[in-house]
Amino acid sequence: MRYILLIMTVAIIYIVIARSGSITPASKAITESMEAANPQASAGASASPHTDAFKAPLDRTHEVLDQVKKQNSGGQF
Repeated sequence: MRYILLIMTVAIIYIVIARSGSITPASKAITESMEAANPQASAGASASPHTDAFKAPLDRTHEVLDQVKKQNSGGQF
């Protein structure tokens, strides 16, 4: 019984520490690496203003699908 309580205590402490940690450095590094790999995507995203909160995700989806079509020679997924 003591071992189970010890394992549960360690798991709870681990979960609390993991949730309190910040993910912004990791997400910033990933974003920078993606922008470095595809500079056209960062220029295209800032050039198109979004007017509606519901329309913005659809516009971004269409932009990404167009990029994939260009990369995969004419739209073959």
